[in-house]
Amino acid sequence: MQEVPRTEAVRRRPTSITLIAAIGMLLGFLSLLMAISMAIARLEVSASEVSQLNQLFHSYGYDVTFTPSEFSYYSLVMAVTLGAGAVVFIALSVGLLRLKKWALYGSAVMMGITAYVFLLYVLEIGPIFLIPLIVDLVLLWLLLSHRSIFRRAQTASHPLGAS
Repeated sequence: MQEVPRTEAVRRRPTSITLIAAIGMLLGFLSLLMAISMAIARLEVSASEVSQLNQLFHSYGYDVTFTPSEFSYYSLVMAVTLGAGAVVFIALSVGLLRLKKWALYGSAVMMGITAYVFLLYVLEIGPIFLIPLIVDLVLLWLLLSHRSIFRRAQTASHPLGAS
């Protein structure tokens, strides 16, 4: 069987896709570091530190009080959640670099979820989260504006009639 030659237009990945993948990799590795730190914090937190954390929550107007065991449990939940998110971010970034269609859809869903979360932060905490919200929406628009690149890459890697 002969391999169908790929055109230069299909082989070239737009700079914006590379940028989005790089940001996704960075977020993935940061999430992984945060997961590790949450797991470590779970093991090393003292009752006085939990008390200070409770005071911090109260100073921001949140009516939340953790016991040390509750903090340990929530830290474990956060560590697992952040670790899973890290794996997803890294996998989607690698898929984007390889111009895989599943990575396009997965990244669009992740960006939509993060845009929604940033919007909630803007409404709940304040306008400081407008910057990441706008950046997220711009990156989502850039990603979706390159949908045809993913279609052509998929077509070139799986030509009709090939088995």
